[in-house]
Amino acid sequence: RSVTHLVGREIVRRNFKNAVELLLCYTSEYDSKTSREIREKSRDPHNYPRLLKLLPRGMDIECQLMSAILQGKDVIHALRVIPINMRRLFVQAYQAYIFNISLSTAIRNGENLLKGKEGDLCFEIGGPLIFGKIRKFNSISDSEANAVPAIKLAGYSFQAGKGRFELITKDTMQDEGVVARDFYIKEMQELSSQGGFRQAPLWCRDFSVIDKTMLTLSFRLPKGSYATTLLRELMKPFDPIKSGF
Repeated sequence: RSVTHLVGREIVRRNFKNAVELLLCYTSEYDSKTSREIREKSRDPHNYPRLLKLLPRGMDIECQLMSAILQGKDVIHALRVIPINMRRLFVQAYQAYIFNISLSTAIRNGENLLKGKEGDLCFEIGGPLIFGKIRKFNSISDSEANAVPAIKLAGYSFQAGKGRFELITKDTMQDEGVVARDFYIKEMQELSSQGGFRQAPLWCRDFSVIDKTMLTLSFRLPKGSYATTLLRELMKPFDPIKSGF
């Protein structure tokens, strides 16, 4: 669902009640009629006993939340009934959202994503699909062949240096109304996120077209990259979500 990063945003902002309401009530044009009707009725907790008998498969989280609330649990304890991997995904999705906004801003600004500049952080290239340690870009000794620009992810250890992408991410976080320490979530410490790094460009290797008739492709991506990202850019669907992206 397109609500995942929105839930993460509310958790980072400590708006736990809003996070629960989004999970139960948020609808989009991609929801079925049945889903929209259920989510509209979910706005009133008095409807929960009846709704629990009607929830279809695929709405396990909603079922868990409603049951927890009916048991008298507060919103934090209600959120904790959701499996921890899913709860962590909410915060990770929000970090990815900030990353995507920052990357889009860099592209609009005409920044070169393939080659670092003085002050940028970069991954050392340890092999065709292997990224090594993070270090500052050196304009004398580094090139596209041995260093890939890195973007620092939002997290409680985030500190903006002088690199292009760090400054853009800092501005994005300001626009979002969050600061680094917000990602240390003392109310649910298991969801706290230090941050990390992602490469700025999508690093694709060994790309080939196997069958032009069926458009069968072969390519290799490094760990942490998604094939759907590359396919979406190649296919350019009018509506990525309806097309399965």
